[in-house]
This record gives sequence, C-alpha cells and structure tokens, in this order.
Amino acid sequence: MDMYVCDDFTKYGLSSFDLATQTSVILSAQSSADFSVSPMPVFNLVVLVSDVPDFAMSATCDGGTATVTGTPGGPFSFNPLPTDGAVIDLSTGAVTGGTPGATYTIEYTTPGVCPQTSQAIVTVLDSEDSDFTMAPTCDGGTATITG
Repeated sequence: MDMYVCDDFTKYGLSSFDLATQTSVILSAQSSADFSVSPMPVFNLVVLVSDVPDFAMSATCDGGTATVTGTPGGPFSFNPLPTDGAVIDLSTGAVTGGTPGATYTIEYTTPGVCPQTSQAIVTVLDSEDSDFTMAPTCDGGTATITG
C-alpha cells in the first residue's frame, strides 16, 4: 500500500502527516471479516515534490507582464476580476487594456500533481502627457512642452 503526500515547499522539504487519520481498507469483493488488518500497516510513504508558484509582474503602460521564476506551465487569472476593460492572457499572464494607475492582483497556479498558487500585484503605469505648444519665430518655431 502506498500513501502519497505533497511536500510543502515552504518548509524546506519537510512534510508531516498523521498516520492515525489514515483508514485501512480491504479493496476486493471479499468480506473484511475474512481478514485481519494489522494495527501497524506496512506501507510506502511517497513524498511528491510540490511545485513552486513563484512569479513576478512588471508594469506596462496598459497592464503588465509576468515572469515565472518557479514551476512553469500553469494558468494565470485575476483575483478579483477587474471591473474595467483589463484582460489577462491565461497562459502568459500578460495584462492588457488596463487603466493607468489601476492595481490588479494576478494569481498563478502551477500545473503539477502537487499544485501551488501565489499572487502578485501590478499597478499600471500612469500615462504620460505629451502635450506641447508651438510658437512661430522668424526662422521656424519654438516648441514648449506642457505635458
């Protein structure tokens, strides 16, 4: 009999379990009265390595880009969903259509048998004002940046 436990990556490879909470059962069509179950069952404890959900967000003019530094290949999502026109690419984590100055919480979930989830916050860069005025001169003009 094998018992599978996902490793807790936040505890540096140490994972605990309570053997008392495990249930011994006989998996067959025969009655359990025909068998005796030892109070000290023999089993293999298989500790599966948990995925690492680390990622970072970099702000852009209309959203942000994600860089996965942990286990790659999982989906991204907003949490909570934005109420403006921002959208997220589920496979890359790229946010577009965001409002300048708005803050979004992005969630990443790893794809493995021991998935993990983490969150990062990105604040869309404020839009820059590119306004200017032109004043004519005898030899052309003078531009004054007002933005």
